[in-house]
Amino acid sequence: MGASEQNTIIEDSQARKDSRIIFNGKNPVIAECSIMNSHFKASIQDLCTSGVFISTDRKFSIGQEISLTFCFPKSGKKMMASGKIVRTAYSGIGVKFNILFKN
Repeated sequence: MGASEQNTIIEDSQARKDSRIIFNGKNPVIAECSIMNSHFKASIQDLCTSGVFISTDRKFSIGQEISLTFCFPKSGKKMMASGKIVRTAYSGIGVKFNILFKN
């Protein structure tokens, strides 16, 4: 795997309680998202055990409930999660997990 294909792991810091993975390889992790009656696919920018940042140009509000399903391309492991939007930005939304299941 070349440097441009690897994901970056950021270790714990004082500002962040969990390590996170930043997806910057050629194999993006795509989440199937459901918010209310809206269903869409979006790329996961980074992930940790407590939440995820999803790249999207759609506009949502803090506090909205969201359900996600995503699969890691290399391992084929499927994850399902539900949570709340805790951050909105021009480039996407931050989600804090309520429940995270591995399949």
